Amino acid sequence: MLLNGVAPAFPAPPTTVEISYEERFMPTTFRQHLSDTLIDSAIERSLENQEFERNLSSVPQSATGDETAQYAGRSAKRRDAIRLWLGFHIHPRHIVLD
Repeated sequence: MLLNGVAPAFPAPPTTVEISYEERFMPTTFRQHLSDTLIDSAIERSLENQEFERNLSSVPQSATGDETAQYAGRSAKRRDAIRLWLGFHIHPRHIVLD
């Protein structure tokens, strides 16, 4: 901006663009997106399964359905392990350092 035909002594500071967290770390490939989704869901489900097991441990073992609930917990652990394994194995192998 010119004031009386004279350039200002100090240039205007550069403007910054706000970038949301999701935009900055957006996966670039479908493979990376799938891998991240599998890993995130496995971690979330694993935490939920830990809470389930804590709640299950307070139930007497003679209670009806205890064996079925324990089986469900073991199945959930296997499912989470498979999701983690798959997520880490399909993650893109190249690493780009900025």
